[in-house]
Amino acid sequence: MIHIQQVDRYNQIKESLAHALGNTTEIICILKEVTSSDNIDLLFYDASQQLFYDKIKKNTISIKFLEENNSMIGKAYVSQSPYSSSHILYDQTYNISIDNPFKLSLSAQVIIPIINEEKVVGMIRFSKSKYTFDKGILESLHILYGSFSDIFSVEMDKIAEKLNNTFFSIKKDEVYEIIDDFKKKTNTLCTSTDNPEIKKLIHNIKDHLASISDYIHFDANHLPVYHQDTKANHTTCMRVLIADDVQMNVKILNAMIKENPLLDISFAYDGIETLKKIRQSYRDDNLINILFLDHYMPGKLGLEITQAIRKYENTKNLHSRIIIISITNDPTAIEAKKDLYDYHISKPFARADITTVMKSIEDSVKIH
Repeated sequence: MIHIQQVDRYNQIKESLAHALGNTTEIICILKEVTSSDNIDLLFYDASQQLFYDKIKKNTISIKFLEENNSMIGKAYVSQSPYSSSHILYDQTYNISIDNPFKLSLSAQVIIPIINEEKVVGMIRFSKSKYTFDKGILESLHILYGSFSDIFSVEMDKIAEKLNNTFFSIKKDEVYEIIDDFKKKTNTLCTSTDNPEIKKLIHNIKDHLASISDYIHFDANHLPVYHQDTKANHTTCMRVLIADDVQMNVKILNAMIKENPLLDISFAYDGIETLKKIRQSYRDDNLINILFLDHYMPGKLGLEITQAIRKYENTKNLHSRIIIISITNDPTAIEAKKDLYDYHISKPFARADITTVMKSIEDSVKIH
């Protein structure tokens, strides 16, 4: 039986959630405090595209991979009931591409699907980096379930779309103002020292500030599905495929390289789609020249795709070799097979890293 003080506490939480509707960041803060979670994902369902999307982290999960039922979130989706893992390392359904796309240090998860008219309209994923969720937390989630459905209502979803269009809880103008202030201070530091090592560190800071500007400058909610090729002479172009299941990573990387008029850029958002586009390029005799490849993607791992490409190249004795650039933020995942890759760029992307790699490629293939 719930104590009266607990009833008051839950009523206060429900009231706080009601006031926060539409503000994803605030909702996450409230739920973190209630559940002692280290990480919370609110996944909204887009029926037109058949996927779930995270407004904060800007990643998506296609239901075609959830229906395969080989992930924890897939179990919750298919069964339309909560799924909890006492320890994800021991969970045979744990799929890092889907259950932990940002490769966080996690020990346990609870996934709660939100059901409306017998359909899953959203999901909340609670995660811990240490220990597990105790019985009291699970009971709290059960009691609060009624408040969760409002978060994913169509009306609230539209409000959330407007409120959660940036990575910060303050307005973009304020963010740019702070960044400009940082830049002025780093310039002052740079002119105040003659130590070359210190100057390098300061320039690194300036590069990172520029990269932050890149991330917040573009609207991640309107990522183009394809890149329209307007070039008359295909023989002078390098065909580039960016493959990553996190759409924001694709968008930022595209923005950082698209200024080069000799690049014909296309996108893929899972391993199956990536391999399909690579194979199609072989069939059309219009080879993709550069592949930016994430490792953890639904359908096929980046390493599996790389091995398939290298095997085909060796079998057919191809003279042209696809330049494969690993963009995983878990470099240990490819350590044993790093000889299959040409370059590695870590995430989040820094413009300086992208520029260095692209300059190296251009020099090696002599793009004019």
